[in-house]
Amino acid sequence: MGHGMKILVVDDEPIFLELIKKYLCAIGYNNIHTVPSAIKALETIGKSQRPFDCCLLDIRMPGID
Repeated sequence: MGHGMKILVVDDEPIFLELIKKYLCAIGYNNIHTVPSAIKALETIGKSQRPFDCCLLDIRMPGID
C-alpha cells in the first residue's frame, strides 16, 4: 500500500493544513510535510533529497497560485 508515500500539502489556511494532516495520519500516512505558501512549497521541494510522491495543493492562494 502507499502508506510510505512522501506527501506535500500546500494551503494558506492553517486549519486546513492541520485537518488534512490529521486525516492522512488517521488512515496510515506518516510522511507528511505541510507548508503555508507556494513559495515555501517550491523551497521544500528544492531542498528535498527524496522527491514527493504526492502533492495536495490549494489552487487559490495569495501571491503565487
